[in-house]
Amino acid sequence: MKHLTVVLLVLLSMSCYSQQDPFIGVWKGTSTCQLKNSPCKNETVVYHISAGTAKNLYVMQANKIVNGQEEEMGIIQFTYADSIQALVNQDVDRQNRKGVWIYKLEGKNLNGTLTVDGVLYRIILVKKE
Repeated sequence: MKHLTVVLLVLLSMSCYSQQDPFIGVWKGTSTCQLKNSPCKNETVVYHISAGTAKNLYVMQANKIVNGQEEEMGIIQFTYADSIQALVNQDVDRQNRKGVWIYKLEGKNLNGTLTVDGVLYRIILVKKE
């Protein structure tokens, strides 16, 4: 019985922690292209954000809605940058382009941008479900 109580307390504390962290959860909204004549397409997106393996790390399962169903796009790891109060990911793709994702929390909205080589590529507006 004592072991079960400890397990329940651990699960409850994990649940409380995730509920208190404003980034953790499911987010849904739009990802809108900013460059004309690019391969970019406007999308309805769903992001599943969870805590990473260390403090200030987050994992986002990024999906898009296709024919009414979630379709996986990929997993992105973010660091919380206290200096700008935002989730940030910087990466270089296969074509050696530098992409920077930034997501700022504004109430129940998570507003993001993707810049590629310093040029605004996407604006993302998602709301917590």
